Amino acid sequence: MITVDTVREAIEEKELFLEYMPTVRLRDGVCAGAEALTRWRRTDGRLVPPSEFIPIVERTPVAGLLTYWVLETVAGELGDWLLRTEDAHVAINTPPELIGRGGMEYAGCRVGLAAVADKLVLEVTERGVPDEIALDAMIHRTGRRRLVRLALDDVGVNDHWAALLQQAPFDIVKLDKSLVDRLEEGGQSSIPLIEQIVRMTRERGIEIIAEGIERPEQAALLRELGIPLGQGWYFSKALRAGEFLAFAQG
Repeated sequence: MITVDTVREAIEEKELFLEYMPTVRLRDGVCAGAEALTRWRRTDGRLVPPSEFIPIVERTPVAGLLTYWVLETVAGELGDWLLRTEDAHVAINTPPELIGRGGMEYAGCRVGLAAVADKLVLEVTERGVPDEIALDAMIHRTGRRRLVRLALDDVGVNDHWAALLQQAPFDIVKLDKSLVDRLEEGGQSSIPLIEQIVRMTRERGIEIIAEGIERPEQAALLRELGIPLGQGWYFSKALRAGEFLAFAQG
């Protein structure tokens, strides 16, 4: 049975590891960054899907412990690459409550990522942002310059994204895979909604990344719609650090 305590033990026993989903430029296929994805292989060799343990630790102290572990691992595996690669980034799924308390900034400095803070992207989901008051407390750091970038994940799943973009200074939005899946389904096409998102983000200087691209036709349509970046199996599966670095270097 998976519990908060078993996840904590997995961190302590070094059963967790990271894979990196490449983010590529749609115009030329060049790797522009990655999303760090947490994986868990138990001592008996069984892989535990993220859907079985990530929800269990949400809004618990272990969520912070897991996020700091991810940050430390990214620093060790991709820190040098971030330092020497212009315009690269690594995205980390982050509990919203950690963003506004300085914890991520402190942890980044401790693991040696202060020099590349502008290349770190902290991702939060629409359901992870509770309300306008809490959002303001999390993201607006009075008198402090925000170094890392913020991304709103799963955009398009519901109708809340437009209000969130008006309330908070997100730098990136990530189109949910469900929108990409519907691109070629005739009457069920998601093109009008994607066009609306593109217009709104352009007005605010927000970058867009499309998730779940699996076919060349999807990549071509997204490029025509003005989406600059994408992720998905059409380009690459999620990779261990060494494989990712080889992919990123072409």
